[in-house]
Amino acid sequence: AKGSFIDTMDDEIDDFVTSGNGLYPDDPAVTLPQIHGHSNPLCCVLHPDDSTLATGGADSCLNLCRWGSALAPGDESSVKAVNDAINISCGAPVICASFAQVNQGRGLPIVAAGCMDGSVRLVHCGFDFCGSERILKPESVGSERVVNGINERGIRHGKYVKNVVWSPNAPIVATASADGTVQLTKVGNLDCVMSDDDDDDDGNNNHGTVSMEVIQSM
Repeated sequence: AKGSFIDTMDDEIDDFVTSGNGLYPDDPAVTLPQIHGHSNPLCCVLHPDDSTLATGGADSCLNLCRWGSALAPGDESSVKAVNDAINISCGAPVICASFAQVNQGRGLPIVAAGCMDGSVRLVHCGFDFCGSERILKPESVGSERVVNGINERGIRHGKYVKNVVWSPNAPIVATASADGTVQLTKVGNLDCVMSDDDDDDDGNNNHGTVSMEVIQSM
């Protein structure tokens, strides 16, 4: 009886680790070594067009990597892909991330990063970005907005952010926190984010600010 029990457990384990047709790859297609240095990666997400991999790490950074370049011939292609990646400091460990979907048929070059300190950073993820600051900030913040889930640095929760997801139909991001709240924030004034121009007519950087409005908190 004991032997049959062990056999049953082995069968269940085999069912768990194999794919539906019983075939699975022996080797990974791409391995990106030490993408966060000596710190652990805590989350990862692929852009909807599969071009960019975003990873969040215990080093408090969001990493944007064109992972496809790691498939290029050569032993050092994976190392080069990691070295060429863009690192954005978010001020706290990044534990979840999500790429924006589309805005009126156009790809929206924003990735939201949920952090251990309860903040959600909205980051410009375009590789053709020309500005000096990738983290987007609210256009204007009054004291009354701080208690409504927005402060001078962006979306804010009372405890760490557990999950972030964008609407597929509108520039609305939903964030869930260990403080027991779920918040829906509408991101507006996106023309500056979509613009290819670095500066406006007055010489101001176009990429630094967007409007953020909490439309629901539950």
